[in-house]
Amino acid sequence: MNSNSSVTNWYEEYYSVINISGDPKSLFFRKLHRLVEKYADSAHGRDVLEVGAGNGEHMAFVEPSWNSYICTDIREPSRKIKEEILKRGGEFKIADVHKLPFENAKFDRVISTCLFHHLDHPVNAMRELLRVVKNGGQISILLPNDPGVVYRFVRKITTLKRAKKAGLLKEVELIHSLEHKNHFLSILSQLQNEIGKNSYRINGFPFKGLHYNLNALQILNIRKDSNE
Repeated sequence: MNSNSSVTNWYEEYYSVINISGDPKSLFFRKLHRLVEKYADSAHGRDVLEVGAGNGEHMAFVEPSWNSYICTDIREPSRKIKEEILKRGGEFKIADVHKLPFENAKFDRVISTCLFHHLDHPVNAMRELLRVVKNGGQISILLPNDPGVVYRFVRKITTLKRAKKAGLLKEVELIHSLEHKNHFLSILSQLQNEIGKNSYRINGFPFKGLHYNLNALQILNIRKDSNE
């Protein structure tokens, strides 16, 4: 099996069907996206950037008080998905989070869900998010707690159960090993180092404690301080 083609086929054909966090019909999908907004600071009349937006699923969960909403990803979605994003008042642009094509301090808020564990260089990506967000602006990052105990358990009884039923268990395990390039503690340490003096808070699910083994995911909210 070719690794590159496996990844492409997975996201194009199977991701929303097999992966519980990518299935709009699943309770966990809705919970995941609602949590990002629950812990975010409300801000009206803002310019929003979502990186690693996929098919723009998170957009529907954001309070529609923004002035502009740009979805970016390294993969271009289907024409139908792009039209849906446009109908909601947003736009889609192909962009690499390691080198975003936007000016400094352009956005009031930047959103990233389930992206950083896929990246080759999380530090470079974090620097880019801090660069494009305005002073006083907010960055919301959702991180799965892979390889934490609760994360692995939830994955076993949801995504892997679906994959086994569909006869795709080996393929899913391969994709996971290829795509989850960074473990939670490594990503968190790198991001905390780049955040520097900017203020931030972390909320876990289902528990608020920071111990990654007891949570399926963590949501990191960073406020870019004006004196930074």
